[in-house]
Amino acid sequence: INGLYAAAMGLGYLIINMLGVFLYDKYAATDPALGMQRVFFGFGAVIVIFSILSYICLVITPTAQEEKKSEEANVFKAFRTVAKEKGVWYFGGLMFFLYSANISMQYFTPYFSNVLGVSVVFGGLIAIIRQYGIRFVAGPVGGKIADKIGSLAKVMLISFVFMAVTIVTIIVLPSGFRN
Repeated sequence: INGLYAAAMGLGYLIINMLGVFLYDKYAATDPALGMQRVFFGFGAVIVIFSILSYICLVITPTAQEEKKSEEANVFKAFRTVAKEKGVWYFGGLMFFLYSANISMQYFTPYFSNVLGVSVVFGGLIAIIRQYGIRFVAGPVGGKIADKIGSLAKVMLISFVFMAVTIVTIIVLPSGFRN
């Protein structure tokens, strides 16, 4: 289920960011600042649309408010129970380092453009595919493999090794490499 969630997020982000690349490419030919302005306007429009949809869909009924108050009373008790589990702390640490690696990989976009010499649009497309397209495919595939072999930890370990090899490969590419 988590893999399908990641895939849905990846697909949504992929579509939205491809819209951003399209807008930038269309308007940046005459003025790069105008291209970025159009990207920001496009993203702003998407945010406004989804904010309105969220408000419409997530109206809290009086019954839901009463349930929420009773749940809040049990939150601290549940937190204490969960905080005693070692696996929660291991998983929390894993997620921390996973997100740290993810954030550091975002520096590859300027690296591709400034060091390897690819165009801004091509670098942007690579970044979107790396960040969201791979999530769309790898989320469900990784989940299926983890279910099949019975170990999410093994799948993540193999994925981290693959990620490390990929990062080293990109780093050793010569400067000025062209698309």
